[in-house]
Order: sequence, then structure tokens, then C-alpha cells
Amino acid sequence: ELQLRESQAAALIGSWGVDIPTDTLDWSDETFRRFDKDPATFRTSVEYFVSRIHPKDLAATQNAMQNAMEKNAPYHVQTRIINETGRQWVMEAFGIVERDRDGKPLRFSGTAQDITKRKQEEEELLLKRDLMDKASDSLFIVDPDSRRFLDVNETACIQLGYTKEELLALHIEDLDPVFP
Repeated sequence: ELQLRESQAAALIGSWGVDIPTDTLDWSDETFRRFDKDPATFRTSVEYFVSRIHPKDLAATQNAMQNAMEKNAPYHVQTRIINETGRQWVMEAFGIVERDRDGKPLRFSGTAQDITKRKQEEEELLLKRDLMDKASDSLFIVDPDSRRFLDVNETACIQLGYTKEELLALHIEDLDPVFP
């Protein structure tokens, strides 16, 4: 159990479960941390969780929950959570619904991981990609060891008369044989 708690803390991932007949929610210690709550004093509830979902993400999250419960669809969402302190974070959640022999839902459980940093890095990469593609100069990223093109922008493709895929298959010497 200690290893599980330490692993969850290191990965910023917590676990959760809903006992469907009693509509009670339980969280791991790491899930409490993600929500800035003290497990000794805070009582979890489905209503509380839903109240912390960013308004623009609420419908999609509720739809994913409903599909998991009614259609036994895989539960997977990325949603923004706004803690009471105003801190916003991005949660990626996966879950499964356990059913009785008659197919009636008994428990809905899964994981909730804080992927805020990953989402920020993805946005930064998209911005850099957009800036690179919109540049009016030819831009190349070359591996210094293999001298293979790792990335090129659209301007480089147009000016050199190659597709991006063709350029990425080449070495810098393929375009300029006198390159040192």
C-alpha cells in the first residue's frame, strides 16, 4: 500500500470509485491532493466532483459518464478542474463500470491523473509548429550527428521543390554536396 501511495504521488495520479447503489465516492490520498482537500476532514461526493469541472467541459464529461454507465463504453476524458482555491488543472480520467450478473451497474472506478504540464507542453509545441510553418524563411532542424533533417517548414518545401516527407528522408549533403 505504501508503494502504491508513493507511485501515485510520483505520477500525479490518483484513484477513485463510486459505489453506485449508495452514490458514495471514495478517493485515494493522491486524488485528495489533486483537489487540495484533506482526507481527514473532507467528505467526497459525486456532486462535489461535478461542481469542480470547468463549465465548458461539463457536458462532455457528463456524456462520457453516462455512456460508461448506460452503454458500457470505455470512460476516458480530459477535463479542466477548478479547485476552490481557483487553481485550475487538467485531469485525464479513465474508468470502468463493474456490474452484477444481471448487468446492473454496481461500481464505477478508475484513475485521475494531473496532466496539466503535458497539456501546456503540447500547446507550446503547437505554437512553435505554427510559428515555424508561417515563417517566410526556409527553416530546417538538422540532427548534428546523422545530419538528417528532423523537421522543415512549408516554405523550405516550396523553395526546394520537395514534400516534407521527401526532405525528412534526406541528409543535408543530399541537397548540398559541398556542405562540410
